Amino acid sequence: MQVTNHKHKLKYFKQMKKKQINLIDRIVCNLSDDLLKKEYKNIPHRNKFTGHCYVASETYYHLSNKNLKVFHIKHENTTHWFLKDDNNNIIDITKDQFKKPVPYQKATRGFFLTKTPSKRSLKLIDKVINTTNKKNKNYDASYKAQTQIKLEL
Repeated sequence: MQVTNHKHKLKYFKQMKKKQINLIDRIVCNLSDDLLKKEYKNIPHRNKFTGHCYVASETYYHLSNKNLKVFHIKHENTTHWFLKDDNNNIIDITKDQFKKPVPYQKATRGFFLTKTPSKRSLKLIDKVINTTNKKNKNYDASYKAQTQIKLEL
């Protein structure tokens, strides 16, 4: 049985950031229906970003080397999540899910439901790291050895 330790993955990814990985692009290319909550899966005419704001923001929050603040707002009949950095720059990975611009000035400061990455965020972190690793020739055995713990029964 193998257990993957997310702290090692986060540390590894932050080291990889030094090699100019575009984290937002990695997150966007790995958004998928398996990361959606049930209420978003059956929305007609949804786009790639619909329903992914929480998990995308949470994943960016945990993988970036930035000091970020979490915000949420009710917009177009749904709760929307995004981040702000220390300079109040808005980081909204999924803003393109909406027809109208998000009124960020009306948002409320918030927090994620858990201090460590949620199950959905861990799933996305795995995808982001695996996408990154395909581009990184130094990955292979060293990363696997750091992140997998073998448990003997």
